[in-house]
Amino acid sequence: MPRLAELIHGNQTDFVAVGAGHLVGPGGVVALLRKAGYQADRL
Repeated sequence: MPRLAELIHGNQTDFVAVGAGHLVGPGGVVALLRKAGYQADRL
């Protein structure tokens, strides 16, 4: 997660692709980003 936060800082819109296994559950990328204050959506 720290590396991802480095990549998506700023005011622009970013697209990040991850494997399906990294998306689900309370430890998934979307949940972690939302918890950190980012707007994150699964597409």
